Amino acid sequence: MYLYLNCIRNSMYRTREKIDKSIKILLEDLNNIALEDEIISDDEKAILDKINYELHNLQTQIMQILESDLDDDEFHDILKDTLHDIIVNVKIVADADGKITEDENKLLKRLQEFISGGIYNE
Repeated sequence: MYLYLNCIRNSMYRTREKIDKSIKILLEDLNNIALEDEIISDDEKAILDKINYELHNLQTQIMQILESDLDDDEFHDILKDTLHDIIVNVKIVADADGKITEDENKLLKRLQEFISGGIYNE
């Protein structure tokens, strides 16, 4: 859980535009990573689709939370749980065939960097 605290601490003070931009940059980065070998495999596509779905839901949740009357601690707890769930859900998709390839691992690593490095600092 410690990995997520960096991105959570200042998140309440970000604007909708910064959040949208940050997520858009991540999705572009992930697509570029998947295209490094000029082929997006079905497994990579499944991971990208899952990440896109999860981040869209995250965006919606953050916007609702930012408009609520939650205090910092409540906000941090909800966001921390949500970010943890995203990683778990994407790993399940990546491991659906019983193995995580090097290319799939690159996508997972970038997602984890995004979350642990400060999702709003992109």
